Amino acid sequence: MSRVINESDWRLFRKLEPIALDRFCERVLSEINQISSDSNKTSHQRYVAIFKLLERRDRELADAFNDLRRSTAWRQLALIQSHGLLTEKEMADFTAETRGVIELLNRLAAANYRPLWAQHGSGQGAFFAPPLCASFKRGRGCRAHFAATN
Repeated sequence: MSRVINESDWRLFRKLEPIALDRFCERVLSEINQISSDSNKTSHQRYVAIFKLLERRDRELADAFNDLRRSTAWRQLALIQSHGLLTEKEMADFTAETRGVIELLNRLAAANYRPLWAQHGSGQGAFFAPPLCASFKRGRGCRAHFAATN
């Protein structure tokens, strides 16, 4: 198994990404419409709810869609798929290798798996990223890394 998505899957992913992005945005706009039309809440309560929703959805959008690269395509495709933004037919067009990686990543995410380096310092918990805490960068480790290894 290679460490990056193959060329044919990369081209397919680039073709499906704008479709998935549009579906994501439509879903968010629908949620905003639902919140804004809730007459049981004050205008301020609706405003705060929409603001919080947009903050959360903006992070999700950024994780799944920003800065597409072949090296991060599997992680981003897994995020897109976990939001239910691609149909089964669209997913079936990917190679068995890519479908297997996406399934594995989504199973790990569903099990709340986070490697140690993702639990401390990186903030985003991205797959396949190096440790990012300042102590670790300086080569001294940090208490969380030290405690876990001793």
